[in-house]
Amino acid sequence: MVWLTQSGLHNACLKIRCNNISVISSFWKGHSRCPAHNQTLCRMTAHLASENLSIFPTYIPSASNKADPLSQGILGTSGSCIAPNTIVPEELCGFVVDIVC
Repeated sequence: MVWLTQSGLHNACLKIRCNNISVISSFWKGHSRCPAHNQTLCRMTAHLASENLSIFPTYIPSASNKADPLSQGILGTSGSCIAPNTIVPEELCGFVVDIVC
């Protein structure tokens, strides 16, 4: 979400494919039974709203999800990676490895 809001995009609705039904369900309901998930939903919404962005999460099976290897730490070749040009919010720095805040 930080990358989206810092990328220069605004006034758009973006389709996000995800293989986690719980995440998608929580997003559409606007809440989760887990307080930490609710805090994350609030942060995501605030970041997106600041640029008038919205997301449309949809389910995709893991076998069809091109991003699934990334979530498992399989990064691919260096030529297939993009350099992130984002400023990590201070409250998230503790969750990110190899970054200077």
